[in-house]
Amino acid sequence: MNLTTQRCLVGLCLSGIVTLVATAVSRSESTVARAQGESERVLVDDPRPLRAAILQFERRCHCVVTYEDPKWSKDEVEDLPGYPPGSQTPKVPKGHAFVLFLSRDPSAFRTSDQIEGALREMINAYDHVNMPGRFDLRTNGEVAHVLPKNNLLNERVTLERGTRSLLETVQIIVNGASQAKGESIKFGTIPINLMKKPITLGPLNERAGDVLATALAMSGRKLSWTLLYDYGYQAFYLNIHAVE
Repeated sequence: MNLTTQRCLVGLCLSGIVTLVATAVSRSESTVARAQGESERVLVDDPRPLRAAILQFERRCHCVVTYEDPKWSKDEVEDLPGYPPGSQTPKVPKGHAFVLFLSRDPSAFRTSDQIEGALREMINAYDHVNMPGRFDLRTNGEVAHVLPKNNLLNERVTLERGTRSLLETVQIIVNGASQAKGESIKFGTIPINLMKKPITLGPLNERAGDVLATALAMSGRKLSWTLLYDYGYQAFYLNIHAVE
């Protein structure tokens, strides 16, 4: 696994943990708020609009909602605007502007049922706007996962009991999922100082996403992740960020 944690590929960056190459993102994410009772209209314009919407949602609910890309096909990606066309041009998913409504009332996100209901509405809205990828919602305790139909972190992984750094623990989990599915998973953006913390975990033989959530919860911070697929590099990139 590539442990170069301050490297960012086109379209794969997250803000808030490490500031990376902002110019690599082809479309900006913007929020247009218009009061409608206790909700506001939120516009996200991003190659991965559902991912962008989930980041907005996390900021409202102060909860952990993870996101995983599908393995995009050739028909689901396009050249990054501003680059000359060609096989070597960076590719991004064919996402476009997506509008959703989010409550302005913090009490709307107090229970797991409220959060699950709001996320299901978001996924249903996404399904009706004819954009690439189809997603499911899975919840486990206080963590929600927005996943493609054939998700990578659904594979079971084994973690023997031991005390390791959080980074080493995450690497074992990700390596297990990678080997089970035959896909390359590398680190993207991670909070490197938090990842140095030692944790004791195991033995476990569970779904990789659940083991990963358990490990990150032991950091003492609310940590979430996105697992993004880069079509050009034919690899997935795990990005970890704090939820404030």
